Amino acid sequence: MKQTQVKFVFLPDGTITEEVLGANCDSCAAITQPFEASLGAVTGTIYKPEYYQPCEVSVAQQHESESLIE
Repeated sequence: MKQTQVKFVFLPDGTITEEVLGANCDSCAAITQPFEASLGAVTGTIYKPEYYQPCEVSVAQQHESESLIE
C-alpha cells in the first residue's frame, strides 16, 4: 500500500499550509478534513495534478457497484 503523508507549514503570520503527499484522486480531501475541522477556516484550496487522476476501484467495489445497477 502506498504511504500517504500530510505536510504542514506554519508561517509567521499564523497561516498554516498543508500538502498531501502520496495520494491521488480525491482521497486528499478525506485525509485533510479532520485537520481542517480542528484548525479552523480554510481560506483557499489548490489541487495538485494527482487530484484529477482517476480513482482506483478495487474488485470488490466494482462488483458492489455492478450489483446495484442490476
